[in-house]
Amino acid sequence: MFDRVRVRFISSVLFAPLMLALITYSAWTCFALLLFVALATVVEFYSLGQKMAVFPQKIWGTSLVCILYSVVFAVLHCKVSYLWMCIVPAAVSLVYLFELYAKHRSPFTNIAYTLTGLLYVGGGFSLLHAAAFSPSGVYNCEVVAGALLLTWANDTGAYLLGSALGKRKLFERISPNKSWEGAFGGAIAVMCTSCALSFQCSAFPQTYWIGLGIIAAVCGTYGDLVESMLKRSAGVKDSGCVIPGHGGLLDRFDSLLMMAPWMWCFTKFME
Repeated sequence: MFDRVRVRFISSVLFAPLMLALITYSAWTCFALLLFVALATVVEFYSLGQKMAVFPQKIWGTSLVCILYSVVFAVLHCKVSYLWMCIVPAAVSLVYLFELYAKHRSPFTNIAYTLTGLLYVGGGFSLLHAAAFSPSGVYNCEVVAGALLLTWANDTGAYLLGSALGKRKLFERISPNKSWEGAFGGAIAVMCTSCALSFQCSAFPQTYWIGLGIIAAVCGTYGDLVESMLKRSAGVKDSGCVIPGHGGLLDRFDSLLMMAPWMWCFTKFME
């Protein structure tokens, strides 16, 4: 266990500051970072489907994630017309045509899995970045950076306390190793982090960060369980091996993907 914790710690020390630096530098560097992460994450998601004899349209599905995220960014940051959003449903409609010529035995499953990747990964990262833009189009890096810190705090607290004291199973049918003690540890770490953010970040009132902390604690736990359900159905332990000690990108951003829609709604409500 000690070796695994050490590897996870080293990976976090290397990757976390780089991600936070790109997020805080400008809207464009944040766009480039999250676009790369989104594309790599959806590739992992589609690879899970292939392990279950599902044949998602991997290339076009990944292209759709790129189109969706890029169009959302262009509308919010570059102030292009909202009419450019029409590209997205038009591009999505091609999924059915491509499947028509693919000659697979399970077109329903393939189409559904392709579109689920777009909704789950592309929609999640798009809403995460969209939450960082004010109604006037000003980019606020505190929103994205804060969301990452909260999900990381939840994962770290849950892992440490769950590994040390975990006895009561949280959802044994889906994830035998997750415990109520771990979920409680994650919630404590999230609320401590949200309190710290409420004093350091001035873009929103303190109540915003406390509310976002509650969202992160709940969605962090359920996001992890949902991804565990997907991995269990595919018969794998990790979605990939990109980050030593952590697994794949989907393993690292599952909580954030579950949190993003609720975070976007909450942020817009608080503006």
